[in-house]
Amino acid sequence: MLTGENLSRFNADVKTVGDKMLASMKTRMPRDHGELANSAKVKTKQRYGRTERITFSFARHGIFVMKAVGRGVKVGESSSRKATDFYNPAINAHISELENIVDQFINNEVALSIKIGS
Repeated sequence: MLTGENLSRFNADVKTVGDKMLASMKTRMPRDHGELANSAKVKTKQRYGRTERITFSFARHGIFVMKAVGRGVKVGESSSRKATDFYNPAINAHISELENIVDQFINNEVALSIKIGS
């Protein structure tokens, strides 16, 4: 089980990747929606002291910007609006880094928990 310094380092590394994902999202958000970028936040949730989840939040109208919908414009209808997927590319750009961190720490945890009998 991750304890002490390893647990703190794991939590910090996961938080760092979450911050990178958020920064990447903000750079992909349309400039004409400045309040959207200002509303974007990242949080990590822990269970038993270990980071278990990264959550992102942003203003509700961000979903409408992503889908290019709004008043009178439904999904799939043509309009002058351009869909801007700022969320998925940002996650995909850093998911392998997160995977490596989790893999490294979990493999170390498993290796330390194996007891060799005599």
